[in-house]
Amino acid sequence: MIKKLAKDILFWTLFLTYLVSYNIYTNFNISAFKIIGLLSIGGLVGYITNVLAIWMLFNPKRKVFGFQGVIPKKRDEIANSTSKIIEEEFINPKSLREFIEKNKENFVNSIIDFLNSNDLVIPPLKNITNDKELETKISKFIFEKIDEEKIWNLIKEKSLSELDIDISEILINNIDKFLDDSLKEKAKEFLISKIKIPLIPIGSFVEPLIDRFFYDVKNDIQQKGAIYNNLKQIIEQKIVNRKIEDLITFEQFKSLIYNLKTNIFDITVKKIVTQLERKIDIKELLNYLGLDIEKLLIDIFTKYENRIISLIEKFFEKISFKEIIREKIESYSLEEMEEVTLKLAKRELRYVEIFGIPLGMLISIFQIIF
Repeated sequence: MIKKLAKDILFWTLFLTYLVSYNIYTNFNISAFKIIGLLSIGGLVGYITNVLAIWMLFNPKRKVFGFQGVIPKKRDEIANSTSKIIEEEFINPKSLREFIEKNKENFVNSIIDFLNSNDLVIPPLKNITNDKELETKISKFIFEKIDEEKIWNLIKEKSLSELDIDISEILINNIDKFLDDSLKEKAKEFLISKIKIPLIPIGSFVEPLIDRFFYDVKNDIQQKGAIYNNLKQIIEQKIVNRKIEDLITFEQFKSLIYNLKTNIFDITVKKIVTQLERKIDIKELLNYLGLDIEKLLIDIFTKYENRIISLIEKFFEKISFKEIIREKIESYSLEEMEEVTLKLAKRELRYVEIFGIPLGMLISIFQIIF
């Protein structure tokens, strides 16, 4: 406090005014300087008293002859009462709920900004799981969800045309794959075995005919000629417009699905492994899915607003703000508490000190009058 007063202009102004007034009054007996002296000493006493009172809030920091500053002495009580007031009046689940309700658009926009950040990625799922067979389990889960009976019930009474499956194109375009050399040889052997003419080599006649037939059929299909159109017409009449259940039994359908699942299972596992080992860019994922994340979040928040806010409220109910604030206050040293307090109320405390001057002068005026 002495250091503060030694650098204080107001203190020295009042002190020097008193000394000058006292000397002039003593030497020249001028009453006006007596009044000035009394006012200046009254103001000086009032000023020093208030400076001392503020200093005594924090000092002495340790007990001296049983005396200690108010804040150091009541530190624990101040921490408890302050934390209790802040929790009850300012930071509590209810106030947080009201804050979120009033700022839900900002809340949603903050999430959108977070999701749209360029460097936001989900680490590879393979790195955040201890399950070594995750990809296999995912594949099995996917395939187990394929219910053959439900699919069968959906398609059995439909025709291939209703399912928009052009089976004629599929069959015809694959006929040339069946008309290979092995089939040609079997056709030759069959005709030769059925046609027997003594002394005539049937094979020399049959072979060029079979070759020509296979060539003409393949060429006609490729050129979409008469054979192609006839086959297409026959397939459409006999197959395309018939019901699925007339073409295949449920057991055959189940077997087909089973074979499909078996054949693509390993491929699916490998694909899933690849995906599990790569980082997922959230922005890229949202763009790929074509999601309007802003609309999605607003819809979700609007629909589940009360539940979301209640969830946040319950979360904060588990947090003791009182304990956090109390521990924070108690963690400050006495010097830090004094520094923080003076920073927060420096101007106001200075006004209190200065207010001591007119108060002291007022007391001096009463002494002069009475």
